[in-house]
Amino acid sequence: MASLYRRAVDEVVPVSGFYHDNYLVQRDGVIYVVRVNRKLDEPDVEPRMYAEAAVLAALRNADIAAPDIFHDSSEHGFTVISYLPGQRIADLYPPGTQVPDSLIEFIGSTMSKLYRVERETLGTMLRQSPWPRAAGEDAFLPSLLSWLTKVYESASVAEKGCMRALGLPTNPFDDRRFSLDNIQRAFRLCHGDLQRENILAAPGELYSLLDWEMAVWGDPLWDVASHMHRAAYPPDQEQSALQRLLGSCPNGTSSASDHHAYDVYLKVEQYRSLVLDCARSLRVGGAWNDITRAREVARYHRKLVKAGIERLSQAEVLSVFERYWNIRIKDREKRGR
Repeated sequence: MASLYRRAVDEVVPVSGFYHDNYLVQRDGVIYVVRVNRKLDEPDVEPRMYAEAAVLAALRNADIAAPDIFHDSSEHGFTVISYLPGQRIADLYPPGTQVPDSLIEFIGSTMSKLYRVERETLGTMLRQSPWPRAAGEDAFLPSLLSWLTKVYESASVAEKGCMRALGLPTNPFDDRRFSLDNIQRAFRLCHGDLQRENILAAPGELYSLLDWEMAVWGDPLWDVASHMHRAAYPPDQEQSALQRLLGSCPNGTSSASDHHAYDVYLKVEQYRSLVLDCARSLRVGGAWNDITRAREVARYHRKLVKAGIERLSQAEVLSVFERYWNIRIKDREKRGR
């Protein structure tokens, strides 16, 4: 497999994701994907639990439509996985638009099948995982909040100022804001990044899931909430999708406690997105043209509204971002003198 890696980086133009460069390489009539870790300009802010290669290996016996792992060379920063045909759902059905009912059924069925994965098959937890190795299920949310608090605290003074100006609370991941009753649900493997970008559709309504690097052993209601936030279903499809996915939890009770847990997890994911998107937009948005700025600000404003933060109009959100973009530009100019 080392020869595939060499051919990939020497001869092939990659399809780049945020954390990987993916090279399609053919050998003996078979297409492989050589997945190479990207060198990030900034620290990785995503909470991880297991190596993606170990997760893909564990999925083999669970009848999950995911890539096969052929080679793991994590010490050299790459893996080799199978190529899955199809188009990304995000390209076929952009966020905010309806998706086929068959897709929602596929996601619900996959969530049910994830209970077949045994935790022991996932290997050793990553050293940088925010979750303690011997911690019980009650530690899932507090550990996630503690990690996200560190991410928030790593933001610059200007970035935190922009977040507050947009309406986010100071210390948005304060654990006093998010409390759960005793968890009675069975935990399972959770995809952790189940958005439209990571789902492929092939002819005949055949779907598959990509990018398992964020997979964690966690509360299934968190996985549902994370998906509902990231998938951005339109209002007329949102409730039916939610009910189907909540039905994938075999011991879910539809109790007030379960609904409260879902609401808590959804709020965590909404705040997480608002914090990360604000920081990333400030860091790169100074170079955006007016059309890109308007599009990204409209998207951010929709997220604010979804999270119940409706203090500012879309025009006012743009004004806040422009003010902080100008501050960053002036700071760079001063440093360049």
